[in-house]
Amino acid sequence: MLYSAYSEEYFTATEFMSFTKDLDGRYELIDGRIFMMSSPSVTHQRLVRFTYDMFAPYFREKNCEVFISPLDVFLYEKTINDCTNVYQPDVFVVCNKDVVKERGIEGSPDLVVEIISKSTAYNDYIHKLKNYMYYGVKEYWIVNYDSQQITTFMKLDTFDTRTYNFSDIIESGLFDGLRIDFSLFDQS
Repeated sequence: MLYSAYSEEYFTATEFMSFTKDLDGRYELIDGRIFMMSSPSVTHQRLVRFTYDMFAPYFREKNCEVFISPLDVFLYEKTINDCTNVYQPDVFVVCNKDVVKERGIEGSPDLVVEIISKSTAYNDYIHKLKNYMYYGVKEYWIVNYDSQQITTFMKLDTFDTRTYNFSDIIESGLFDGLRIDFSLFDQS
């Protein structure tokens, strides 16, 4: 997936939604700037499906819901009017039903997984990490197929970072018993 700055101007979420509503393609608003996303690769989509398939049975009997992109997530501090970050995470879990609205998620998911590529790495590791942690995402996983690594970030009482290989079993620090074995990922 490729990111490219669509505009050097800065926008609020309301302006962003109005500006992009009739445009083809997928867009994200990152720190007030619009970024156009190219179509994801087949491997990317397979990793999204694999992650969703691993999460779905775990959350089926829980009071949480698993979503996949494209679905807008609005991250803001006080009101939706001051929102300058609208993301479409690859896979994410929401336990607070109050933030689930018809147009998207208006507030922080509990767990976010981003499948990255070389072109998205900077935004995923820098901007999105900063904003996810600042706006209340408790756990963030970055899955890098090229390096065969998964990096997890947790922000509860303290901030914790861990790096795993695809041969490791990844355990959620937030959801007891949620484990994913990425060695089971079959790219065919």
